[in-house]
Amino acid sequence: MRDGLYSAKPDLKREIKATFDLRSGDFFFPSVLIADADGDGIDDLLVQEGEDQLNIFLGSGDANLFSKSPTVIDVHMPSDPELVVAADLNRDGKVDLVMRHEPSTGPKKIVLLVSE
Repeated sequence: MRDGLYSAKPDLKREIKATFDLRSGDFFFPSVLIADADGDGIDDLLVQEGEDQLNIFLGSGDANLFSKSPTVIDVHMPSDPELVVAADLNRDGKVDLVMRHEPSTGPKKIVLLVSE
């Protein structure tokens, strides 16, 4: 935003895939978060890739906004983006992720990704 207005052309564009199964009615919409994952004071872009991967595009602090290549974290992700919350749980200045897994059958669980 510049001078209170958004530019007609975006500064950054990323594509994400949402899927919908007509047979079962199941849908998949990936989690997308903006948070400071590395504690440098610049927000980073966290994007779910499929069911078992989280890509972290580090904030660059310049016109590019984020790095082009992600840091890849292999982790089972929840099926609903509302089940992923970013918070600084250990108060180290870096975001931690709380992910709730709520399968339709079997036990529910919480997975914490705590930054180092």
